[in-house]
Amino acid sequence: MLHRSVTFTHFILLLVAAFLSFVTVRTYEEMAITVPSGVVWVNSNSGDADLPQIVDTVEGFAEETGVSVALHTPDLRDPGNARHLYLAAGAAGAPAANWLEDGYPSFGHTMRTDVRPFADLEQPDPRGFYLVFGTREDTQRFEEELAGIGLREVSSVGAQELNWTDLYRYGGDLDTALVILLLFSVTVTASGVLLNARSYGVLRLQGHSYAGILGRDLAQLARFHLGYGLGAAALVLLALYLHNRWSQLGLFAAISGQLLALLLGAALVAHAFALAMVHATDILGALKGRLPARLAGAGAYLVRVPALVFVLVVIGHVVVSAQNVRAQEESLDSYEQAGQASRVTLSGSVDLTDEREDMEGLVAGWLRQADTEGQLVLTARERGENLLPPGRPRPDFDVLVVNDTYLEQQVVTAADGRRLGREPGVRLLVPENRTEEVGAILEGFGSWLRFVGEGSAQGFRTATVATGQRIFTYGSDLPGDVHSRAHLEDPVIVVLPDGGVLDDHTYVSYATSGGLVFPDPGFAAASIARPPFSTYVNGLQMVVTSAADIQTQLVRDLRLQTFNLAAATVVLLMTAVSVCVIHVRARAQTIFARHLAGWGFLAIHRRLLVVESALAALFVGWAVWRTRAELAWHADPANPVTGEPAAALGLQPFLAAAIAVSGLLLVTATLLGFHRRVVREGASQA
Repeated sequence: MLHRSVTFTHFILLLVAAFLSFVTVRTYEEMAITVPSGVVWVNSNSGDADLPQIVDTVEGFAEETGVSVALHTPDLRDPGNARHLYLAAGAAGAPAANWLEDGYPSFGHTMRTDVRPFADLEQPDPRGFYLVFGTREDTQRFEEELAGIGLREVSSVGAQELNWTDLYRYGGDLDTALVILLLFSVTVTASGVLLNARSYGVLRLQGHSYAGILGRDLAQLARFHLGYGLGAAALVLLALYLHNRWSQLGLFAAISGQLLALLLGAALVAHAFALAMVHATDILGALKGRLPARLAGAGAYLVRVPALVFVLVVIGHVVVSAQNVRAQEESLDSYEQAGQASRVTLSGSVDLTDEREDMEGLVAGWLRQADTEGQLVLTARERGENLLPPGRPRPDFDVLVVNDTYLEQQVVTAADGRRLGREPGVRLLVPENRTEEVGAILEGFGSWLRFVGEGSAQGFRTATVATGQRIFTYGSDLPGDVHSRAHLEDPVIVVLPDGGVLDDHTYVSYATSGGLVFPDPGFAAASIARPPFSTYVNGLQMVVTSAADIQTQLVRDLRLQTFNLAAATVVLLMTAVSVCVIHVRARAQTIFARHLAGWGFLAIHRRLLVVESALAALFVGWAVWRTRAELAWHADPANPVTGEPAAALGLQPFLAAAIAVSGLLLVTATLLGFHRRVVREGASQA
């Protein structure tokens, strides 16, 4: 009989493959249309084609070829949760042809996809992503049709089709989950085979060969999958039917099948390898459960070392994610108090090679006018090193660039307790606890003003603000940060007069990073509803809606990372069991003899405990070295800011020490259990 841990592993792999497939399809659907299609990215318009001609061209292509074509556009007010497809349906039965009547076959409930006839298209500039639900030749022919009326794609690289495998190829939590599950399948399966060494010894005594025993195990696993596997599949199908009435079941089944094949393949390879190690001992030794210590031990540590690293990395992610979720929850009240304040989204389907100056001039002119009229809140984040002279270490303070309108919307208190308001000129506000850094800031502040402003640097005044203030950012982004922050603790604040200082490029750059907010979205909506602004602005989302979207994503990330941590912990646990099993099975007689001779537990097992202690020390030392290297990287302003924040990096040595101590205690406790078992069995046979 197979060891129960082997069949348990295969059952768990069935469920986790379905779980991972569900998360994959849901994430994939939120990022793209999951039905296979070619993509034509139109980002250049000669202006020769009017809207009726474009509609006729697209619908004529669909009618002539029988291939459905759709223009994919984000929702203006809720781009994070809704999108629109303007569809020219192809022949009956063709992919996507029935969506106008039946709707888009949504897998999840997080992204709404509204399908409309292509003739309902109202935007006068039809640049964007066109989906061609046909062959590659159909996509090329459609591109030629659009080029014939003055629409073309400048770069085909940006229009490559997104595949679900890209979610695993480019890293992230899904990639980490898959690697950990592969380690799980290998570790638990190999441990189960090693724990069953005596049973395999009996089979060898009965004349069974390695191939015969392996074939017997595979036959038992096949029967298991025909029974429990079909039951698990039925359970998954029932859950999917209740969730979405089997929408996109084919895609889910394809992803599940590939992931399951990968996980089961790793488990079967580990099974065969562990069985070969069991056969490396003589039959008499196998009947006593002995194992080839060096070979089996090397295999166990090949998994144990990566498991330690994964636990450290994942627990760091969990800590950071939990902090982000808590901070976002605490800031939701601030977002709600912002009311209908909204930020614009600039279109990515504009050829900046030819139109950068036109776009920046038009959009920046509109933004500057709104700023001058008090219709715009400036709340842009900058990195601290941008305000310092070149060559200085990266500072640990935040910088927020605001305008006078911001000070009317949000409370900022001066050092003397009064609320700051509208005043003429540029102001540099430094917290009282940062006054020793004013000199360095003043050295570089003039250069920064010249960089972001028009013409020569203006004069400015310096003032101090009270310490202990949490300044609301409206959720603006900072390049290099994974998530936006709603509040900054005691930042350096740069106050610019409404409509003054900033040049065209900086206005557009701040709009792209969410640093420009309209308190009255109606003002912005009226402007972007007509050309030329409708060409360059394709989104107007309330900051509270954006914050809710971020909160949802943060919670999802935390859940998946918690799953990864649990799986990595199980792998680490099973490697501890494997190491102890290998050690005890290889030295059972010696352990019992030394026990009779009066040796203590630590003396008997000192070799394994020394190895584990050395591994723990090396692991902590590596974590300290890695932390120092990454902190040094972060401190150098010449390097881009990537990865975890410095505060999270500082926790890594302590987390590594906790993991190392826990792992050593776990090995000791497991070894103690096996030690007592050897003593009992030896006493019963004496």
